[in-house]
Amino acid sequence: MKKSKLVLIFILNFLIDYAILSRINISGVIPSISIPIIVVLSMSSRKESIVYYAIFQGIIQDLAFNNILGLTALLYYLISYKVFNLNKANKDNFAYAYIILTLSSLFANMYRLVSEFLFNREFFGFDLMSFVKYNLIHMLMIFIIYPFVYLIINQLYKNNKRNMI
Repeated sequence: MKKSKLVLIFILNFLIDYAILSRINISGVIPSISIPIIVVLSMSSRKESIVYYAIFQGIIQDLAFNNILGLTALLYYLISYKVFNLNKANKDNFAYAYIILTLSSLFANMYRLVSEFLFNREFFGFDLMSFVKYNLIHMLMIFIIYPFVYLIINQLYKNNKRNMI
């Protein structure tokens, strides 16, 4: 995919997350399209350089939403790198994509829980049922968002292949 299209995806992702989705709160869960976009791009990409997009997206989200710079960037890098390496044999498989999305979402939530404990030193307020509810709502939102993100990015890749021929 051309760098200009990646920049456009990045800007739209940030605007949608920051301007629209940050205002929505469903049982304490704020939806985001970042993880589905990173998973789709990592599954579709032929080059490992897609991880730099994930790092840059994470840094910008850390600046906009979080107090600690670099945690989301590291999280998105790890997700992108693992998805890219695991996906070499399973391209365009929706069932595989949903498994990867589930694992990415669980990893992201566990990562945030551990980082919150390390930096805030507050683990006494941990409630397993609320954590499970939060994960289920988060995964449900990602599962709903994923097909739309996949169709848009897949269309961009198809247009790019047509322009090359």
